Amino acid sequence: MELNCPYFKKCGGCDFLDVDYNEELLYKKKTVEKELKRNNVFTKVDDTVKMYYPGKYRNNVHLAVGIKDKEVVVGFYKKGSKTIIDVNGCSLFDSWLDKLIKIIKKFVKDFKIKPYDLESNKGIIRYVTARHYKNNIIVTLVVTSQNFGGKEVLYSELKKEFNKVSLWLNINNRTDSAVFSNNFVHKYGEQKLDINICGISAKILPKSFVQTNIEITNKIYKKAVDEIISSKCNKVIDLFSGIGITSNIFAKNGLNVLSVEMEKSSVIDALEIAKENGTQDKIKFLLGKCEDVTDEIKEFSDDSTSVFVDPAKNGINSDVIETIKKINPKKIVYMSCNPETMARDLKLFINDNQYQLQSVTPYDMFARIDHIEVLSVLTKVDKEVNKSTKLNKSVNKTSKTDKTGKNNINLSKMSKNDTNKSPRTKEKYDLKSNQNKKLEVRNGKKARR
Repeated sequence: MELNCPYFKKCGGCDFLDVDYNEELLYKKKTVEKELKRNNVFTKVDDTVKMYYPGKYRNNVHLAVGIKDKEVVVGFYKKGSKTIIDVNGCSLFDSWLDKLIKIIKKFVKDFKIKPYDLESNKGIIRYVTARHYKNNIIVTLVVTSQNFGGKEVLYSELKKEFNKVSLWLNINNRTDSAVFSNNFVHKYGEQKLDINICGISAKILPKSFVQTNIEITNKIYKKAVDEIISSKCNKVIDLFSGIGITSNIFAKNGLNVLSVEMEKSSVIDALEIAKENGTQDKIKFLLGKCEDVTDEIKEFSDDSTSVFVDPAKNGINSDVIETIKKINPKKIVYMSCNPETMARDLKLFINDNQYQLQSVTPYDMFARIDHIEVLSVLTKVDKEVNKSTKLNKSVNKTSKTDKTGKNNINLSKMSKNDTNKSPRTKEKYDLKSNQNKKLEVRNGKKARR
């Protein structure tokens, strides 16, 4: 199953367009396995949960605007550079992106809006970001000034192609690589974009974080909720809760929720989403870093509590891991966008035999890109079973001796690699053995668009 893209070799945003989809899924599973083994976490990894069709799935885009040979270009940065690859669309997006790019190019040309130059730090329009859901769209022009014409015309052109349109400006005069400043200005149409995830209705702003793949998001959230509910808990602590989608799903299923998030704007969104879904009485929202609110986490928890964590790519602070272990939740469900830090954290969770891994499942949130979402489930170790297992191992070890009383272990057959921990290397996995093509495992990289 391959996707045709005229920009594939130029853009570099996709990694697997020329690879069979099943091989890509296997590659991602192997990537997770290798990270776990590197951290001495030995467990079965499930097959990667796939998309029905691995294209046209992305619901948000970040377009760069520039000039090349005196012509306006709108597209994506070439991988590892600041060169803009001019595009008319992308195979990872449905036709809504083609329409948006066509409108933006015409708008910039017609109204002679000068694209921003990274070297001179001069110009007006820097980026265009958009999020699309069921033919409704929220568009943000990232500009250095509001001093340009045609905004109302742009809104009118967008209205011809989309049902509900929300048009925003973000005034960004920063000279670093940040896409947004904190200065957002609503210009025309709806203020927010209506979306629905796992039955939760939400209205989102330009800066609101929502997963880019609704199909896989519904699958992974449903599995996370099913695992939490199966623990027969009455409470759930939702750490790194963002705009509160998962907190609201838990509350809709009758659980009392402590929702912890460090971004103020996200907590404000979460409060409004809870009101819209009638769950505000079931959720306690807490603004702050998880490591700074450990006392509140302990106070909320009891022996009927489970924990859901969905951290950023840098993973969980070790103090937070210790706090989670101290409150002794029934189950821990860990959603991660970075197998490297996830494996590191899982090792800390299981290192003292308090918890054990029930499952590790990759999800193809970013089809055709070398980025992976993973859901891991940890359950408490049964202490009595653990004691019995250790006793049996001791008995078996004693009984496995030859007539001279020596253990039947042939140390001479153990290689040096078996007895020493190998240094970390850039591991490779052969995706297309029949073509002798190898791709490097790139751990922890964030999807570029």
